[in-house]
Amino acid sequence: MTQKGVVVVAAIGNDGSNGMFTAGSPAVGRGVISVGSVDNWNITGQVANITLPSGAYRSVYVEDSNADKAPFVFESDIPIVAPLDATGSLLGCSEYPTFVNLTGRIALIKRGTCTFTVKVRFAQSAGAIGVLIYNNANGIMNAALDPAVNIPVAMLTADDGAFIINGILQGNGSGIGVVTIKSRKGAVSTFAAFTGGQMSSFSSFGPSPELDIDPVISAPGGSIWSTFPLSMGKYASLSGTSMATPYVSGTVALLKQARPNFSVNDIRKALMTSAKPLKDDNTGKLVHPYSSGSGLVNVYDAIMSRVLISPPTLTINDTNWGPVKDIPQLQSLGSVRWAVRSINVNNTDCTRGMLISLESTAANSISMYSANGTLSLTPRTWPAENTTVATAAAASSSTLPQVFTQTKSQYIPAGQSRNFIVYIVAPYGLQESDRWFYGGFLNFTLKWNQEPAPSGNYVVPYAGFNGNYRALDVMTSSAQSGLPALADANLSIIADSSQLVISKNTTAWLVYSIDVPTRVISATMLDNKNKTRGYLAYGYQEYNIRNLPNSGDSLSGAIITNKIYKDKEATVEIDVPQGKYHARLMALRPLGNPRNTCDYQIWDSPVFSVL
Repeated sequence: MTQKGVVVVAAIGNDGSNGMFTAGSPAVGRGVISVGSVDNWNITGQVANITLPSGAYRSVYVEDSNADKAPFVFESDIPIVAPLDATGSLLGCSEYPTFVNLTGRIALIKRGTCTFTVKVRFAQSAGAIGVLIYNNANGIMNAALDPAVNIPVAMLTADDGAFIINGILQGNGSGIGVVTIKSRKGAVSTFAAFTGGQMSSFSSFGPSPELDIDPVISAPGGSIWSTFPLSMGKYASLSGTSMATPYVSGTVALLKQARPNFSVNDIRKALMTSAKPLKDDNTGKLVHPYSSGSGLVNVYDAIMSRVLISPPTLTINDTNWGPVKDIPQLQSLGSVRWAVRSINVNNTDCTRGMLISLESTAANSISMYSANGTLSLTPRTWPAENTTVATAAAASSSTLPQVFTQTKSQYIPAGQSRNFIVYIVAPYGLQESDRWFYGGFLNFTLKWNQEPAPSGNYVVPYAGFNGNYRALDVMTSSAQSGLPALADANLSIIADSSQLVISKNTTAWLVYSIDVPTRVISATMLDNKNKTRGYLAYGYQEYNIRNLPNSGDSLSGAIITNKIYKDKEATVEIDVPQGKYHARLMALRPLGNPRNTCDYQIWDSPVFSVL
């Protein structure tokens, strides 16, 4: 579509709770304007009064998530309880013990681990007449629920959840009747948002499978007060990248109206380079481009822009290893990971020249993994909130990406263009084994002839991997998950495959999980001479995203039967002769060549029998 002159604007997705590599299609398509979500600065929504046993009360905002069938309306005070599930947790991800009676009460449950629907169903089965889910991160969002949920559900901030729990602890220990809530129909108010202007916790992270920066831009999408179907209350406060995306679509329309001669690429460049990077108040650094893209969209600056900067982002999907001989101040560093890129700045003003200066600002580095090497659904950042340095700003420059250029400023005559050559050094003070993704922003400041200074500020985000990205394993480590593995028809792992017999009436699964998106995964059956006989059912997949534990998509798999397929498309089925076999799973490593076996991560299953 973009190649045919159509501007495509697409939501990046709402899987931020699953961490990195959650950017969805079609947002990651080449030339697409992918959009992340920023929380609104003010939240308009339904008001609920919370009353504590001490007499103190608090007005809080809640978000109706199933309002068409069950609006969160309680005209009289209803007791709130914070029940512990069978595991002793407030997460509500398992059934409640039989002695937990929620009849006539509203259950307060913490967000996390399992889906909203699972939480509500367990509370509903225990007799709850409503559910309050409080966030496990800053901000607030809407709970996506299954149609089977038929009791009112609302979301609260983490602070409001803590407020209620403290109130319950003030009571007599029973947790019953000591804290109440009243939420009247049509009671609406506006509150200042604690997380206003910050990336929404639900907004999906990049990068794309090829390490491209996605989203490319962000816009308000958290707690947006907007029109709603008349039967559902006329107005509602909704959250999602699907709220941020139409904001950017409107921005594109305005830009196209002001600049009718702009091509699809010109529009994309103008929007991205005029955006405003977002600051992470926890670390003192800028938000990583894999979370925010270029930053918050700024339609005025995009329209008024008189420069086009190419490319609008720098993807560092391959780095040199060794000394940087071209930059004298870098020669003392010795061997480091570095990349060199060229940025073209085109002065589109045909009457005035300009002086343009280049500086850079480092963003957070982020990792998919915790310090102990396990996958982290909340990306770890450096500098961290609890960093051991005195302040985030005091972090050693060696732990941050650094940008150098031989020319920091250039004069560009009217209607002409100039190139900036930049050298980007990866944060060599961070352990490569921690698998950090680094990034930052190139900041261009413009001074036009006969105009006040400065008269324009533009950015180009850059991002890359601190290490050999091509060598990363795609499949989840067996030490962490026990996968890949053979499983029976009920997806229970088979401990002793020597007892597994595949026949006309018996099937099994080859199950696995993906940590890093991959272009190709194949699952085949090999005989006792290690010869490939054919593909398993669902044994060839392309452009696989990372498995998302929080969305119920934690496993992938292929089916093992007594029939296999000769072709990738599974159109030619053949019978498997009796004998001993094993399955082979091959996942193409990042940026690998599908035709090169050495570029695959390979796992061979234990031997099983086919009758």
